[in-house]
Amino acid sequence: MKRIAILGSGGMGTALALLFARRGASVKIWCRSSESADEIEAARENRRHLPGVSLPLGVKVTAS
Repeated sequence: MKRIAILGSGGMGTALALLFARRGASVKIWCRSSESADEIEAARENRRHLPGVSLPLGVKVTAS
């Protein structure tokens, strides 16, 4: 399994994470703030930049 890191949790970073995860990769999205990371991880959705699109379980979000 491939492991991929995405630096930035904006719309483009989230969209790339979705594409890679759907292809079977393990993906980590890095956020600048822990509040944003916690919110996205808990909701399994980036409501600010990509509302209505659920993150697959292969996507993890972190600020560290």
